[in-house]
Order: sequence, then C-alpha cells, then structure tokens
Amino acid sequence: TAIANTRYNNVGTAVAALYPLGVTRFEGPRNEPTQNENEIIHTMMLFQAAVHAGNASAKAIGPCPVDIVNGGGNIFLAAGAAAYCDEISFHDYNTFTNCDLNSARADITAFLALLASYSVTQPLWQSEACSVMVPVYGVLHPRRARVPITKTLLWEQYGIPRERNPYWYDWSNGYWANP
Repeated sequence: TAIANTRYNNVGTAVAALYPLGVTRFEGPRNEPTQNENEIIHTMMLFQAAVHAGNASAKAIGPCPVDIVNGGGNIFLAAGAAAYCDEISFHDYNTFTNCDLNSARADITAFLALLASYSVTQPLWQSEACSVMVPVYGVLHPRRARVPITKTLLWEQYGIPRERNPYWYDWSNGYWANP
C-alpha cells in the first residue's frame, strides 16, 4: 500500500523508533472520529498501513468512538472500517452515570452486541474514561476513587482486563486539571 501523506510516513517512522522500546500498539488516526464513511475507511486504512510499514508486528488500534452508550462507532462499523483495525479501541464516558450498575451492564451489553452484529472479534481496548470530579485540579480524592475502580472491575467482568482499560493516559496530556 502506498503511503503518500507525510503524516502517515511520520507514523511509520515513529513506530520503527518506538517498537524496539516496547511500544507495540498505536492508536489513531483520529480521536473520536466524526468523518463520513469513506473518509473513515480511508484514514484507518492509511494509518494501519503506516503502522505496519514501521513494524509488521505493531498493532494499529482504533477508532476511539466516545459515546458507546448511544451507538458511538456505528458509522465506523457500518462502513466496514473495523477490517483496518488490528484491535478495537473506544472511550467510555457514559456507562456508569450516577453509579448505576444495572444501567452500566445494559449499556455494555448493548455495545458488545453492536460489535458482534458487525462480526468484530478483535481484542478490545477501553482507552479513555472519566468519572465526574475524580481528579479535581490535579488532586485525587480517595472517596471518589471508588467510581473508576468499580468501572474497571465491571469491564473486567465483560472480558476487558485492566491492562487494556487505562483510566486515562500514562503521562500528562498537558491539561492542568488532570494529574
């Protein structure tokens, strides 16, 4: 596959440099995509090709839909773009609203059914989540920590181990309110 865009050539270079250091998965090409079906397929195809050009063993994961409760990722899946994801990533912001376990279970079950309806069998990554007011101005409130740990344990019951379910990112994303 030809990779004509400099953006994707830089991905291949980054993968080649980072894979030997232990970075094996690369998420992209767009965070929480909203493009049309053709653009989604095209960008994911180019991104996967660039990741594999950097190292054939590296994994291109995506598409990172944000609202799995309301069918987030449906456009992506309907377009057939999951074929260009070595592993599937998504963001979970809404499944544990008001700490309602029954509602969370219903939302997760519906999301997994959506994936199954498109024959998605790749490993899943919940790659970004948040619970209201847990990190407040860089300070973690221990009593509020029960929400993210409950969410983590809940996803484990549905087959996503905590190693594929980070609460946020490994290092600062530059936003001052997140530790």
